[in-house]
Amino acid sequence: MISKIIKKFNPKYPQSLQKIYQFKQNYPQTLKNVYNTKMDKNIYGKKLKNCSYNNIAKTGYNRNGFCTNINQDQGSHQICLNINPENTTHNFCLITGQPNWCAEKSPCHQNLNMNCNKKEWCVCNGQFNNAINKIGCDAFDIDCEATNISALEDFRKNPQYQKALECIKKKCKV
Repeated sequence: MISKIIKKFNPKYPQSLQKIYQFKQNYPQTLKNVYNTKMDKNIYGKKLKNCSYNNIAKTGYNRNGFCTNINQDQGSHQICLNINPENTTHNFCLITGQPNWCAEKSPCHQNLNMNCNKKEWCVCNGQFNNAINKIGCDAFDIDCEATNISALEDFRKNPQYQKALECIKKKCKV
């Protein structure tokens, strides 16, 4: 029935229209799979806690407040870290050699129509490793309950992340 409607609507492009129709039908499930934080666990294997909260900017790769494990996130933003935007010696952005996005305001966790300062932020696993290698673990506060267990698993698999792994183990007592 659907193919007859599609062919009648545009006989030159029935396959393209069919793909569009299928995508539209599956779109809610696709979004649910991509952004399903119920599957994400924290360092302790428990429910992942929000990294951002009221009166600070909303974080997460998809700005849902969580440091989720999402295939599309090539940087793996899974560490919930106090990025110290006001502190010039421990500012995550400055330490990692990035532009100082840490000091820029972004939509607030509780109200996306307002802008708030960044504080707790889901940072990239690789940049976290770089920061730890540059100034050490003690310079940063990690929210272990809001840090995704996938970061710990990635660090265990990759020898270049040894210091980051040691830092997570020390700060989170795992």
